Amino acid sequence: MNKIYLILLLLGLNITVSAQQQPLSSPQAPKLIVVLVVDQMRYDFLYRFQNNYGTKGLNKLMNEGVNCTNTHYNYAPTYTGPGHCAILSGATPMFSGIAGNNWWDRDLQKEVYCTYDSTQTSVGTTSTAGKMSPHRMQCTNLGDQMKIASCQQAKVFGIALKDRGAILTAGHNPDGAYWFDGLTGRWITSSYYRADLPKWLIEYNAKNNPANYLESAWKPTLPLSGFHTCVSDAASYEGKFISDTTSAFPHYFDASKKISYDVIRATPFGNTITKEIAIELIKNEQLGKDLITDLLTISFSSPDYIGHKFGPQSHEIEDNYVRFDAEIAELLAFLNNEIGKKNVLVVLTADHGAAEVPGYMNTLGMPGGVVNSELEIVAPSKKWLQQNYNDSTLYLYYNNQQIYLDRKKIVAAKLDYKSICEGLASFLLTQKNIYNVLPMQQLLSLSTDVKFYTNWQRGIHPVRSGDLMVLLPLGWLEDMPQGTSHGTSFAYDTHVPLLWWGWHLTPISIQRTINITDIAATISQLLKIQEPDACIGIPIIEIVSQKK
Repeated sequence: MNKIYLILLLLGLNITVSAQQQPLSSPQAPKLIVVLVVDQMRYDFLYRFQNNYGTKGLNKLMNEGVNCTNTHYNYAPTYTGPGHCAILSGATPMFSGIAGNNWWDRDLQKEVYCTYDSTQTSVGTTSTAGKMSPHRMQCTNLGDQMKIASCQQAKVFGIALKDRGAILTAGHNPDGAYWFDGLTGRWITSSYYRADLPKWLIEYNAKNNPANYLESAWKPTLPLSGFHTCVSDAASYEGKFISDTTSAFPHYFDASKKISYDVIRATPFGNTITKEIAIELIKNEQLGKDLITDLLTISFSSPDYIGHKFGPQSHEIEDNYVRFDAEIAELLAFLNNEIGKKNVLVVLTADHGAAEVPGYMNTLGMPGGVVNSELEIVAPSKKWLQQNYNDSTLYLYYNNQQIYLDRKKIVAAKLDYKSICEGLASFLLTQKNIYNVLPMQQLLSLSTDVKFYTNWQRGIHPVRSGDLMVLLPLGWLEDMPQGTSHGTSFAYDTHVPLLWWGWHLTPISIQRTINITDIAATISQLLKIQEPDACIGIPIIEIVSQKK
């Protein structure tokens, strides 16, 4: 109908058509936006491994597009759920409601997961892995706004190994979101989106590619002398697979009956099957084939699993990125051949960075350590509450570096909430390996321009966050004796890549500070649509000012 309408306009015929039939996009907009989210990619990985990359993947994005070299998350906690939500909503947890991957629900009186939805059923598996939806996300995102602006004609999809990676980037009203079920080795979805899997996905699942890839060992693509690391390939502070005797290459996955499909998540083969699904989806769902701009979000989850296990200085993390570069090269070539570079806008970023492994830092005489949260935070908190208020059950939960207290019980017992928070904070400051402890109300009232604190302020949700914030020293992790983690407002967790490629963009490097929340604002302005409702970002002027 859109083509017929345009022809009639050119003929000068005065014709009235309904809003549903009118063209709702423009040749001035890209036909397809592809947002690539790398789960746990530090900014320095672009350059530390650069001479081991080819010319058609990450180097192509850097050399032919816009490179925002100083992009940071402007909130904490920096975890997968909040990160994937923020990238295309432009909202921090204060308004998005995604206060972490998990948090304490004060109404349900239990821990909840950011995308779990008991009202939904799994589609494509008999497991509970499909009982998911975006119902806990309290704001709109780019995909939602594209749907509104196009009278639902824009196609929007999200894919990732992790359900939260697919769901929280796709928004509330996409055409589909798909993720990986480790029980069956199949890609699945939720009844929230559809009643059955599409034919193309059923056909892909039938190939059993995850099992095929796991029949092969993970061997390095380079000789060990070619890696940019000084760390032993069998360092004691690196983790290992259940079928391994050491943390060193090669890694075999068929050596133990205990190996499940889930292990593919922590290998580069997880990136491979994600890329394969992306290509199948673009072809079969006909993305980028008309004037209505479509959106596909692709989250590559495997780098996070690999990073958690081995750390950012490991041979495994570099080998992962060398292989990932080849996956990106294949995807870019496909997009260019299928739709055309000038019709596609590709954005690559990450949901968070990662700290150095404390064990590695200690070998260099540098600060870092591991806190046992149960022994050093939780148990002392319960003990203090018991000693001072005769009730250890005033403590409820600890996660996201936050202590949750039973507010209802405190009110019912006519106790002074402020005194409890301040007293517990003062007590915990006497414990070792803690940098600071602040009651939430005190943290929110701080008048400061110190990014460390302002980031935490933007990450506090009034209902879903805890009552006290426990801040660890630089380089310290919780409960990670091997490998690494993330979640803080320090630069190693907030500084991520941001690359823009395709469409009509000219190559430039932007070195001023860009916030992760600026991405949604920038794309919205490029499309000339309303930004998401809780977006606090500012359009990147160097990008939106470029003319076709």
